[in-house]
Amino acid sequence: MASDGSNKGKIITELNEVVGSFVFKDRLPQTPKIDKTKLNALALQFDKKIINGNIVKQVLDDLAFKEVLDKVNSKDEKYKGEIELKNIKEIDTNDIASKAYEFLNDLPKDYLFILRLPKCDTSIKNIRLASNIEILSADDALISLLYPKQDPEMGLRSLLSGHAPSSRLTKGDVILKVRGTGYMSGYGSIKLSIIDPLYIWKVIIGVYAGLEIIQRQDKITYFGLQAEFTYNAYLLSGERVRSFSESTEDNQYVSRIKFKPTIFAPTSLDVLLKKTNTPFDYANEVLTNLLSEIRFAHGKTDKNVMKQQRMIKNGAYWFYESLKTQQDHIRAIYMTTAFDSLLGVKGNEDTKENKAEIIAVSVSTDSLEAHSVRQAIIELYALRNEIIHGSREISSLDQYGDLDEKPSPANLYYSLSILTRFLKSRIFFINGGLARVSKFTKLV
Repeated sequence: MASDGSNKGKIITELNEVVGSFVFKDRLPQTPKIDKTKLNALALQFDKKIINGNIVKQVLDDLAFKEVLDKVNSKDEKYKGEIELKNIKEIDTNDIASKAYEFLNDLPKDYLFILRLPKCDTSIKNIRLASNIEILSADDALISLLYPKQDPEMGLRSLLSGHAPSSRLTKGDVILKVRGTGYMSGYGSIKLSIIDPLYIWKVIIGVYAGLEIIQRQDKITYFGLQAEFTYNAYLLSGERVRSFSESTEDNQYVSRIKFKPTIFAPTSLDVLLKKTNTPFDYANEVLTNLLSEIRFAHGKTDKNVMKQQRMIKNGAYWFYESLKTQQDHIRAIYMTTAFDSLLGVKGNEDTKENKAEIIAVSVSTDSLEAHSVRQAIIELYALRNEIIHGSREISSLDQYGDLDEKPSPANLYYSLSILTRFLKSRIFFINGGLARVSKFTKLV
């Protein structure tokens, strides 16, 4: 096998043959015509489940591209047009093959994703939500690790990676750290052992918003906002592997919210009850119970526990999407999806009238309010059905549409307030059970 070094030379020779046939044009890689059978045969020699033919190709792609960018002059006339890598004299293909062997033989690798959370006036110490998920305020040591001074952030590679200097974290920024094991190329394949870090990020913000511990910032304007929400993936050594960009709406939403200053002290009721936990502590307890694997004897999980976790996570995710979108038609679909995630009804119970009844009973304080809640939710689901079945006119410029064809803004935003209350009530209800089960599993 590759790991014992007995056939290392043979594998490097075969990797050299493959990478030497890669074609570049004006320093940019072209789609190579490579025998997939050969790539798959190379992958098998490493005897690791994570490695397949596509990953072998991606590793060679990344290393070859870096070498060409570093060593080939873009103005060199002799390399105009398409040329095979083995014919570029500045490039040592055998060296690339040797590096590819070492990289592949070292898989899986540990990666770290870092995403920006809402602003906060209080410094947050390390809060571990799961074995691989953590929240904290960035300090000087972390900033130095992520942005070494010798990294010029210049050239075509920086442009392709999408990492603009203005998107950098600064000291005091609250961040989410998600660790994962697997393989990630600089520009292509990703094969990791974790849920999408952006999904986790949206669940966390959705729970914070549902528990109403974040609020809009004052005096925020469009000027100075990034066009996209960018987050980065690193090796644990601090070397940045790649950046990921999401929508303008994600960036505008997270840039406009902050943690409420009052959530870091016990409420007046908690003080009377002599409790020391704060609303922020409770929110993170909820997230810990949602994001951690709850295992029983012999490491077994429970399908019902996982279902309860999934209901709240998906509900919080779609609640976040409902908050961040700027189009009412899209908001209606996201909101009903959030309600469906939190309700979990099936079969004959899956009607808008039944769902409206369950929601009304859960959030209303009296019969009159329950009536208005039922009517609002029925109208919301009717609108959703019209949209997805194509009987409703859709416009990306909602404010210019025919008033009769537009969703009722008043009902949409009333329904959003209902969704906030329903998510909050489901969080309290389900977290109570998850907390009890989690405590029990730690005792046995």
